[in-house]
Parts: sequence; C-alpha cells; structure tokens
Amino acid sequence: MRTLFTETQEPWLKYLLHFPAPYFAFGVSVLLELFLIMIFPHAGEQGIIGRAVEIVSPIIIGFWAGRLFYKKLPTIMGLLAWIPPAAILAYSTLSWQLTMSQYDSTWSTYFGSGCGGSECLYQLFVTESFYTAVAYSLGAATVRHRLILKRD
Repeated sequence: MRTLFTETQEPWLKYLLHFPAPYFAFGVSVLLELFLIMIFPHAGEQGIIGRAVEIVSPIIIGFWAGRLFYKKLPTIMGLLAWIPPAAILAYSTLSWQLTMSQYDSTWSTYFGSGCGGSECLYQLFVTESFYTAVAYSLGAATVRHRLILKRD
C-alpha cells in the first residue's frame, strides 16, 4: 500500500496529521451545507430538513474523510481523532453551564433546535465539529478493520 510518508521520513508527522483532518472535513461539510442551501433554500430553515442537513452532512463528510486519510496515513491516531473535539465540547459545555445557563439552556445551545442568535454558532463550530470527528474516527476504524481482515 502506498502511503504519504515512509518510516524514515518524518515518522512523527503522520501521527499528528489525523488531529486537524476532522476540522478540514468539517470545513468541507460547511461548504456542502452552503451549496445545498443555495440549491434548496428550505434546507437552511430551522425545521426537520434544516436540522437533517446540519447533522448529516458533517457525519457523511467526516466518515469518508476518515476512510481516505486512514488509507494514506494508517496510524492509530486516526481512531483517536475524536478526542480533541470531545475535549473542546466538554470544556465549552461545562463553562457554559457554569456561567451562562441562567440565560439559556446548555442543551439548547449545543444540541437542541431552540438556540437563537449567536448561540447557534456553538452548535456550528463546537458540536458539529465533534460529530465530524466521531464520524472521521469511525471511517478510519472501518478501513483499519478491513486491513486487519486482509492480513488474516
């Protein structure tokens, strides 16, 4: 299998590249969402269709990005790429709960459909990037599983 790096060329670099990759996939999913909203304006509204586009596109793009990146950089870090976004989400929700929950529900701000104004940006940049990273790691896990089955 052809990979981007050999063991003699910067072996530590391939371990680090899996961590920013879900954020790259998240950026692609945001562009996909914007494209879908341009074609189907109802996809941008706060309803079932809007929520589906908002949740499904990061998951699909993240899953396929995980498969692609893991094929090129087969390291265990591809399976752990969800940890930094999970830590960011945990810190952000905890700090929101401690400081801002008296004004707006933590659940609505990060996961629900009842956010309003700038609070929806938390869902966009924190929660959706977490969804993308989990899907990325699952995509990497499917490739890893397939490679293990090929070896046996």
